[in-house]
Amino acid sequence: MCYYLKGKLVERGVTMDRNQKAAVIALIAAVILIIVAIGLIVHEVQTVGVPSFKFPSFNTSRDDKPAETFDPFNTPVIDAPIPSITPDFSIVLPSQTPRPVKPSVTVSVITPPAEMKYKSVFFGNYEQGGGIEPIEWLVLEESEESCLLISRYALEELKYHGRKEPVTWETSGLREWLNKEFLDMAFSPEEQSAIRITEVDNSLGNPVFHTEGGNNTEDRVFLLSREEVMTYFPSEGERLCEPTLRSKRASLSGYSHWWTRSPGSMPYYADYINYRGAVISQNVDNKFTAIRPVIRVMTEYLHREE
Repeated sequence: MCYYLKGKLVERGVTMDRNQKAAVIALIAAVILIIVAIGLIVHEVQTVGVPSFKFPSFNTSRDDKPAETFDPFNTPVIDAPIPSITPDFSIVLPSQTPRPVKPSVTVSVITPPAEMKYKSVFFGNYEQGGGIEPIEWLVLEESEESCLLISRYALEELKYHGRKEPVTWETSGLREWLNKEFLDMAFSPEEQSAIRITEVDNSLGNPVFHTEGGNNTEDRVFLLSREEVMTYFPSEGERLCEPTLRSKRASLSGYSHWWTRSPGSMPYYADYINYRGAVISQNVDNKFTAIRPVIRVMTEYLHREE
């Protein structure tokens, strides 16, 4: 509590003379003015974005009305007619330069041909996810002696080779499995006798990456090379292959990845056809890729089956 005693301010035992009192009052007043000014500036910034102090407007009309009192923080807004300007499109300012329209991105969906290019036949039997069923084949070539067949569906999900290491079709684990386990599981002894041994040419290798294809082989069951795939199935849509229930894990968007016998971009890669029909390389030990076996069967036997 403060007390006045003989012209002095006394607070808790401290005395002030008149000059000190005036200095304290002036300091307090200055602080109050600064706080008020800061509050007005903050209000102005929140209202219009930046402080906008305007000069007073003078009354220049001919009547004798007294000039209005100027308030720098509450200047009235005067509505003025906006002149109509006809734009001249021959002049384009830098800030008005039209931005190029970004083309809309269309995701292309590859659809297979409405009709199969090749006729199909049934030969052999294999577990396809719903029990042992006849295997459907597409006839790629037909002569009086033999027919070249490829399975219509991706039958099995297998690695090209058991481990990641340099390998060719001749030394691959997939070649060994096809000509032993698959041959015995899918075909009866009589059907096996109708499957001809084919001279498989691997000399071309991978012409894009110049990867060696290894020695030629003699096989009853084999895979198409990347060049043979492009010959028999020229378009990406024709290369699409649906899986069986057994090989469904190796599929995306309803179509399977499936191996070719060609080497890939490196000695431990092999080429495959992806779910969009494109030719791509990947590790030989990738297990999420299916197979479409290829066989050459005596034409006479197939006609007898019909």
